Amino acid sequence: MPTVAAPLRIIQITDLHLKAKPGSRLWGADVDAGLNAVLAHIRARNPAPDLILATGDLVGDEPDAYGRLRRILEPLGVPVYCLPGNHDFPAVMGQMLRGGSLRWERHLIAGNWQLVLLDSSFPGTPVGHLARRELAVLDTALAVHPDLHTLVCLHHNPLPVGTGFFMKFPTYPDSPYVKKYDFLSDTGRASATKNDADRNLWRVPSLRNLVYTAPYFHNGQVHTIDEAVRVMASTQLNRTLEPAQVADIAAFLDSLTGPFPDQQMPRLPPTPGNLID
Repeated sequence: MPTVAAPLRIIQITDLHLKAKPGSRLWGADVDAGLNAVLAHIRARNPAPDLILATGDLVGDEPDAYGRLRRILEPLGVPVYCLPGNHDFPAVMGQMLRGGSLRWERHLIAGNWQLVLLDSSFPGTPVGHLARRELAVLDTALAVHPDLHTLVCLHHNPLPVGTGFFMKFPTYPDSPYVKKYDFLSDTGRASATKNDADRNLWRVPSLRNLVYTAPYFHNGQVHTIDEAVRVMASTQLNRTLEPAQVADIAAFLDSLTGPFPDQQMPRLPPTPGNLID
């Protein structure tokens, strides 16, 4: 693990839904083939990651699959830190993923970062829940290491982000950026559905290659990633960020840059004249 304030390279994997026997399928997809493709991509990374976070639903409702999970992930040769999701079995997971390079860890320190891995699973339901003991783990970490950056990890999203990948924007319409960039003149999804409940709902875009997709927001009024970060903090969280905070978030977004996938233009089938009346 890094011991100095060097860049920390982390890869996150999630929702493996691994079964005890190979060849299983989930929603028509080959679970093992998908995981093997991801692992091949990880092995090809240069430089290699410092650690991997496996953030829940590691197995697909089969506790016997944890042994197989260990056999698959340990050969990666880097630490893999796990936490449970709603398809996992925390008690079994705690026993099976103990020691070695693949393990369930609640708290770790890497360089000038601390990582807090919380259990948001709740028996009998796919809905997430953070019990008081989990929040106590986070409170303790923040109190003991106030000088470290903190990455909080859990399986379920801690805040509602809308359904169907739609989210309300802006959440705080009194933000000065709303008037500055004229964010309310377009009503978003409501302009198509004519439903007032959809007012100012927008489809949430991917963060992949975000630095190359300027201008930003639905009306293209924001031209730089730094300004977009300031706008999001103000309009969605009602916060004003310090310049160093803006720079840190912008650097993180830049780290999500990667090669663009190859895209082929669609090709229409041939239409010889004798097919036309």
